[in-house]
Amino acid sequence: MYGAIFLATDMLTEHYGKREAQKSIAIGFSVMLFFVIATQVLLAFIPNEFDFANESLKNLFTLAPRILFGSLTAYIIAQFLDITIYQKIRDWTNNKYLWLRNNLSTMVSQLVDTIVFTAVGMTAFSWLPFEGIFQPSQFWEVVAISYIIKIIVALLDTPFLYLSYKFLPKELEHSPLHQTAGLRYFIRKIFAKLFKKD
Repeated sequence: MYGAIFLATDMLTEHYGKREAQKSIAIGFSVMLFFVIATQVLLAFIPNEFDFANESLKNLFTLAPRILFGSLTAYIIAQFLDITIYQKIRDWTNNKYLWLRNNLSTMVSQLVDTIVFTAVGMTAFSWLPFEGIFQPSQFWEVVAISYIIKIIVALLDTPFLYLSYKFLPKELEHSPLHQTAGLRYFIRKIFAKLFKKD
């Protein structure tokens, strides 16, 4: 599911521009921060003697601050990086090669996300004031496995970015972001073949 966030910011950057995609990062960050605060307030309550769920809640949310701190840090860094790289590739290629900007920006930002989250949120490094889940000797193994999974998801989401043009609101079809005739022609040609009536 987390990989879909990168697809969503790529779609926002593609159709609405860098500024709107950055607003979505601020909203996502605020929601994650609210979740951390709310779960910690929930754990501070003294349960009723008949409360059977409190222990499960403690087990579920006790690790939340460290994991969510790592997640928030990785999220902010990786999402801004994804949008920046996406926009730079878009500018360099004159709005061509949608598949390239989608995959390259996501692959680079997912690598940064994976390294930051695994280091801050999961690994027992001596320089962090938290207990970790993994030992430092397992760090690169966890990064490699997590990154491979994220890359598979990133490659699978590319058709959905192309598909997003099929459902593009009419008012966006004539925006400056969508004025590259070659790209529009290519996408319309693909959809004409996909959805042609026999």
